[in-house]
Amino acid sequence: VTVSSNDPVTPAYSFDVSGTATGIGILEVSGPGIVPNSFIPISNGATITNSGNGTSFGSVLVTDPPVSRTFQIANTGSAQLSITAITDNSPAFSISNIPTVVGVNQTKNFTITFDPASPSYFYATISVTSSTSPDESFSFRVDGTGTGGQLELRPETVDGFGPAIPDGDSTPSYDEGTAWAVDLEGTPTQYRDFKATNIGNAPLTIHGLSLIHI
Repeated sequence: VTVSSNDPVTPAYSFDVSGTATGIGILEVSGPGIVPNSFIPISNGATITNSGNGTSFGSVLVTDPPVSRTFQIANTGSAQLSITAITDNSPAFSISNIPTVVGVNQTKNFTITFDPASPSYFYATISVTSSTSPDESFSFRVDGTGTGGQLELRPETVDGFGPAIPDGDSTPSYDEGTAWAVDLEGTPTQYRDFKATNIGNAPLTIHGLSLIHI
């Protein structure tokens, strides 16, 4: 660098400078395509899912095994990419096989698993965090629907049918219609109806009914 002035002693004041150019890692994520072993790019911040890039897991029976899909991280930058975390915010989804480093022009895979516990719609935001990428975080949405029948039982009461009985309820209640008050002598047999409702999103098959005497 040279600075020119009317200084009679040093009319041209000069000095050297130096620097080192460093590259950066650029993080991109792709999902499994319909064609086997293909990966389709996912946009950073995407909130719309589709089956074409694997972000929509579709319908999964809650009684079936979990569904796992492989997603891919690519580093299209000029320096090593360090992955610090891959997270989600739904108990229906989990992440495994998380890589820690992706080299220049290399790819690494990770797995997202959908395991619905109830017949319902689930979604999650997947966040891939890097310490060496300009964006630092890459996020996208995944979703899926758990399917299956879901039994709900309601006891008959004087006002119709009472509130649903929780599964495993061990505290019979007169108000809920699950407790009887009878005189043991001369009282005719009492009957009470219970209403079974399928509140799930698929047909429900009832295989039987059992009564345990205590």
